[in-house]
Amino acid sequence: MHERPRARRRHAQTRIFGPRAAAVPTTTTRGRRGLSLLCGLTALCVAMVAACSATSIDQDNSALTPLAATADESASPTASTDLPLTTPGDGLPAVAPTATTPTDKPAAGFTPPVRPGAPASSAPSARAGAGPAAAAAAGPGAKTRPTVTLAYVRGGTITIRASGNTGGPPPSGTVTVTDGESLSDVYTVALASGQGGISTASVHVAKRDHVIWADYAGDDRYTPTRSATLRQPLYAVSITVGPIPDQPRRGQPFTITAQVSPTGPGPALVGRVSFQFEGRRVAEPVGNGSVQASLVVTGNGGIVTVTYDDDDLYRGPLTTTDSIVPFAFDTDPSTLPTAAPAPGTNP
Repeated sequence: MHERPRARRRHAQTRIFGPRAAAVPTTTTRGRRGLSLLCGLTALCVAMVAACSATSIDQDNSALTPLAATADESASPTASTDLPLTTPGDGLPAVAPTATTPTDKPAAGFTPPVRPGAPASSAPSARAGAGPAAAAAAGPGAKTRPTVTLAYVRGGTITIRASGNTGGPPPSGTVTVTDGESLSDVYTVALASGQGGISTASVHVAKRDHVIWADYAGDDRYTPTRSATLRQPLYAVSITVGPIPDQPRRGQPFTITAQVSPTGPGPALVGRVSFQFEGRRVAEPVGNGSVQASLVVTGNGGIVTVTYDDDDLYRGPLTTTDSIVPFAFDTDPSTLPTAAPAPGTNP
């Protein structure tokens, strides 16, 4: 009764743990195979990444111009030796850095490196009027910009000065002078060559409130340019007459005085004062502002007109008038006829 159940249990054990059970893979065997596959894939990915990085670095380095090593002149150059090995990454061979010695100055013929895509630098050009060194740096045939200046001279004259390169030829050609921001007066003059790379010209301008600039036309050595603006206003002046002699006698000279004064701060007076009387005109320089003239009554007198003019920086002409009446009885009494004696009397 008891033998049969044992046999059945052995048979069951044999079926579970017998030769067939050896063919079924266990959990431990499956884990080892998966781990091995994962390690293989990881190693393959690392190798591919390293190969791509090395290729990219080689391509980038081949597109760059090698940089020359430079060192600060104040530092003493020392050689770097016995450098440790560096390992870029797992699975890559170790690379030994190359020992280099810094140099104080770039080698002869050294050209600064230019990175891809960076704009190329250009040589500095010569500044206008900077001198022969700047002109030489700009290269043969290069034009420079001259300096044009203006000055006002009493009497209504504008002087123009065109300065070129020191030691070089002076600017040549013409200059156009414009006077006035509206209803302008325009003058064109030729430059006269001078010494030291300087040319000059002058022009007489009309009397007005001046706003003046000059345009240089240029030549084969110098470029066109414009001067700074020169401003020169006109000033106001007043004039008075007196004292006038009371009833001057005919045929005898008398003196008349005129006073000319600026109405505010301004330059010195340089004009003339004219006296117009009985068809005759007498003009005297203004001097310090007090002007005297000698006149003679030849007829019945009349109006004397006093005018200040010929001053380029004062508004005018400025005129005032006064009347001169000669003495009514200017005949010598001894020349008058005597009365006839009365009838019946002795003379």
